[in-house]
Order: sequence, then C-alpha cells, then structure tokens
Amino acid sequence: MASDLPPRSALREQPTAFAWEVQLRRLLEGYEALTVIRLGGIQEYIEVALADSSDKPLSETCFHEALRNVVQAWQPEAPVSLAQQERVLRLISAYTPSNGAVKIVGFLRKWGEFPERLQAETEYGDSIDLTMLALLALEGYFSVPPQQHDHDSGLFSAYAEMLREFSAHKTYAGYALRRLLELDLIRPESLEIANTLDSFEQTLVELVSFFINREQSPATPAHLSALYQQCLRAGLEATDAFSNALTSTGSRLVFGTTHPVVLTPSSTRIDLSVPLALAETYFLSSMNNQVDAREFLAALDEYDEEMPMAALDQLLV
Repeated sequence: MASDLPPRSALREQPTAFAWEVQLRRLLEGYEALTVIRLGGIQEYIEVALADSSDKPLSETCFHEALRNVVQAWQPEAPVSLAQQERVLRLISAYTPSNGAVKIVGFLRKWGEFPERLQAETEYGDSIDLTMLALLALEGYFSVPPQQHDHDSGLFSAYAEMLREFSAHKTYAGYALRRLLELDLIRPESLEIANTLDSFEQTLVELVSFFINREQSPATPAHLSALYQQCLRAGLEATDAFSNALTSTGSRLVFGTTHPVVLTPSSTRIDLSVPLALAETYFLSSMNNQVDAREFLAALDEYDEEMPMAALDQLLV
C-alpha cells in the first residue's frame, strides 16, 4: 500500500528505494532548492536525510539502489539545465554508483566534452565546468594504477585512452597528464608531455605542483629533472614557464653554475640534473640570473674532447 506520508517524512519513517528515487528526481529538478542551498549542497541534504532516518542502514541501502536507477536513466547529452547536470555529477562523485563511470566515460569518449551551452553560470550564480566536474568524478573509480583493475580492464583502458585524448586539449591537458602520471601510464619524459610544453603554460603549473607535492619521494629529483629537461628541449619560453610554475607553488628555481636547484616552501632542496647536451640551453636560460658567464665557460673548458663521456656528464649532474 502506498504511503500517505509527505516525501521527506516517508524517507524518515518508511524508507524505500521508490521513495528515495522519487525524492532524488525531485532534487535534480530543483525542488527544495532553498533547503539544499542552506545545507550546503545536494550531498549534504542527502546526508542529513540519511542521518534523520528511523532505520539508517535500510535507508542507505534504498538510497544507493535509487541512485543507480537515476544514473542509469541519466542522459548527459539531453537538453536539460546546467544545474541538473551538475547535481547528477556531484552525486556520482560523492557516492560512486557502480554504473557512474560507464556513463561518464561513454559520454566523454563519444562527445569529447559537455556542450558550450552548459559551460555557463548555474542558477545560483556559480561558474562551473561540467567537463572538469565529470573528470573529477571519475577519480573515485580509478584511483590506483591499472594492474589493480584487471577485473575492469576494458573500462580502465577506455578511461586511459580518454585521458590521452584530453592531454591534447588546452583546458584539460594539465589535469589529464597529472592523472596519467598518477596511474603510472606515462613518465615525465613521455611524448605526451613534450607535445604540450610549448603551447599550454598552465600544463606546467599542474605538473610541477604534482611533483612538488611529492617532494619527499626518492623519485622526485629524477622526475622533476626529466620535466625540466623537457622544458629545456622545448625552448626558453618553456623553461621560463617552468620557473613560473615553481613560483606558483611557493618554490623557487635557483640557477647554479652547473645545474639548477629547486627550493621548496618546506626548505627541501631538490637538485635538478642537466645533461651535457642541454648545457648551452641551460646557460642561456640562466643568463639573467646569478650565473657568471665566464665562470660557466671556464667550467666547461676544464674538460677536453678526449675525456670519457661519463666524466663530461659529471659537469652538469
């Protein structure tokens, strides 16, 4: 028999998957918008409703079943409001329903990104990028490297390929490359990174921040060195961008006679290696800093052509 209770009372006294699905659809349509705003968002609204239930375990079970139904019926390309799409993505991000990743990856692989008509302000005056919100929602499904996703390798492969596609997109390149690095799908010397350095300055901010946040890792000096060497190969503008990216993290790049040093906000010193083949580019990039040209060239002159390459490499390592 159907309940005569109002929607919120039904969730509290007699929670069912049907009652939760009806309420979720109402919330997505904008019902109780003032209450949602007052509580801080749709996730906060749901948490309050769950906590207020007379049978919280039952209510949570019903909620998750209802959310799967809502997500299954969701059509990202449908002509609905920006606010409605945002709410769905925030629900997927917060609760990772089992069908959420398939929906988002499938949409982004097919359409590339959300339409421009949905890249404006919400009804509440907040600016939102639905494509980035979708990418962030996927992190909850793919938080570890691929060897731990054997049971879901097809979906993970599609996700990885989608990230590679976004690595060529000016707006999302930095994020996509950071994710590929986190998942051990590329390395700092990879071509995907090299292809973006001369055009997407914001990419460096994302990548430098990624490595600085891991400053205590034994691999960080080698990884940050590889990224700096990529910048040297890309040219002086890229090396300037690298220095600016460090500044944005609160770090700074100090040019030494033979190699640069990164000083982080926590006073960690990270020595960057520069191979001999990039010595000239490194010198040019440091000319406006404290390096004395005569001292640098004198250091180079200490080595002659008959010295083994390994000895030469010591000059700039």
